[in-house]
Amino acid sequence: ILWNVLTFYRMYAKGVVSAEIASGQAPQASHILDKWVLSRLAATHSTVTTALENYNTPLAGRAIQDFVAELSTWFVRRSRDRIKGGDAQAKETLDVLGFVLVETSKLLAPFMPFLSEHIFKDLTGKISVHLEKWSEVRTGNDKLEADMVALGNFVEMALRIRKENNLKVRQPLAEIQYVGDLDKELEQILADELNVKKVSQV
Repeated sequence: ILWNVLTFYRMYAKGVVSAEIASGQAPQASHILDKWVLSRLAATHSTVTTALENYNTPLAGRAIQDFVAELSTWFVRRSRDRIKGGDAQAKETLDVLGFVLVETSKLLAPFMPFLSEHIFKDLTGKISVHLEKWSEVRTGNDKLEADMVALGNFVEMALRIRKENNLKVRQPLAEIQYVGDLDKELEQILADELNVKKVSQV
């Protein structure tokens, strides 16, 4: 899955990432999905760091695996159209994805040394991921991550209701109502995922 994410990134980004990203400096993020994936990376990094310090390699490995799955099935899938746009927003999202891949290669280095080495060198042009310092633990956005989990649950429930009523996703619906408190950007993602024209809170 991680290799597929790198392959997707390389379809749109040539050359190496910026020196700031290569040195571990997070890029600017204005879109909510970019903010979310940076927060998830920070949370994963914290979990992996603590687990490795306590010699709990299974927990650390599962945390990386879960993050890579979310990176592919949620972030990359939802960001394809933005990246294909080729505008300033696409550049920003590619910077975020490049940073996430570089940092993930560092997390992965103790587990898969050759794959992590290839990803790191390909993206940064530096000598070796195994000569890098372990990144500092960053603070994530707990509320945003919780809201994204809630959004995923809403999507899952709504798709199940569609299936039970034989309403395919390609058939647009007028409105969906939900119980919760998502901001407008997340409501737009919900509308796109479910192919509805209007999202409103109950």
